[in-house]
Amino acid sequence: MNGRFLAVCICALILALAPVSRAKIIINLDYSLDQANNKFFNPSTPTGQAARAAMSAAAHVYEDRIIDNLTAITPGGINTWTTDFTNPGNGQANWAITDLNIPANTIKVYVAGKSLNGAIGLGGPGGYTGNGDDAFKSALQFRGQAGAQTATPSDFGPWGGSISFDNTVAWNFNLTGPVANKNDFLTAATHELAHVLGFGTSPSWKALLTPTLTPFNQLQYVGPFTGPKSKAKFGGNIPLETPPTQLSATDPVINAAHFNFNIMSTTGSQIQETIMDPDISLGTRKKVTVLDWAALDDIGWDIARPGDANADGVVNFADLVTVAQNYGAADGQHRWSQGDFNYDGNVNFQDLVSVAQNYGITGPLAAEGTPLPAPVFSADWDMAQALAAQAPEPSTFAMVLLPAVFSLSKRRR
Repeated sequence: MNGRFLAVCICALILALAPVSRAKIIINLDYSLDQANNKFFNPSTPTGQAARAAMSAAAHVYEDRIIDNLTAITPGGINTWTTDFTNPGNGQANWAITDLNIPANTIKVYVAGKSLNGAIGLGGPGGYTGNGDDAFKSALQFRGQAGAQTATPSDFGPWGGSISFDNTVAWNFNLTGPVANKNDFLTAATHELAHVLGFGTSPSWKALLTPTLTPFNQLQYVGPFTGPKSKAKFGGNIPLETPPTQLSATDPVINAAHFNFNIMSTTGSQIQETIMDPDISLGTRKKVTVLDWAALDDIGWDIARPGDANADGVVNFADLVTVAQNYGAADGQHRWSQGDFNYDGNVNFQDLVSVAQNYGITGPLAAEGTPLPAPVFSADWDMAQALAAQAPEPSTFAMVLLPAVFSLSKRRR
């Protein structure tokens, strides 16, 4: 017994001291600018509570799967900065907040409701002005993403941004499915968060488009989208929505920011219109498709591969246990972090196959992974099921799991 306890302690210490090469991003949703008379996200009303729950669910879509390292933005002393974004609650441009502290791996997103006169949602990353030492200015501009610093950007590291939702239209905040004749909030929120993450809005997105000149000799970026991972999924360049023509020299130049209408891809085994095309029909729900994920990959985000439930960059026994714990769940609301790798609302044999196909592989999706020592998958699955069947409390489950991992490491060597 003492030997087992020592093994647990050693294993826990090794896990605690092991360097973390990748981390899941955190989307910090800030409702402080939602100041309309009838607050869209009012936590004191059932509707506001439902809106916040759906907004959080949309954020989890990306938090559960994007693995990257974003450096902290820590003002102080000579290091100072000011935000520059559109206030989502009143539409005022160049909204300035001084010296926000943005923790590592965190993206801050201000969300609010207001009348948008046509669109149901508008979102994008924020800008900034700032001064300080070189390390601070680099963190502010690039968040540690080396590819964002090149002449032709291949990565993106925003501090955050903002999203407005139209508070005059009929919304469905139900997480279980769409509702007839209502705009699906989960779909709209997931779509707008992708814009904050740089889809259609980042320098690395524009680097994969075609630069042209408007009638007034100003630079405009148009389709097709030439991201290599997206092209591999689609079978060629992806057509984009045609942006509006600039009608006067004072009009803003609008670049292509969406896949074209009716561009189809897959989510799980289902064929679906991409979530990042320009529209969504009333009474329907869209999920992030394979092509949408590929585009986020192309603009620089590291995406966890299927099977990597805890998004730590490797598919291993911990992920197998997660699938075992949730196996057979079919409530329509399960997340990637619970083992629903094809987003069909179920944790089943298809998700187990995703773990099996990637078991022992390190690295994000589409990367050249380095295999771990070859595991015995079937034996590990038997052990994972046995652990899950015991259904211990979360505080004790780790104590059960750690000896199992320790014994596996000895067996594999």
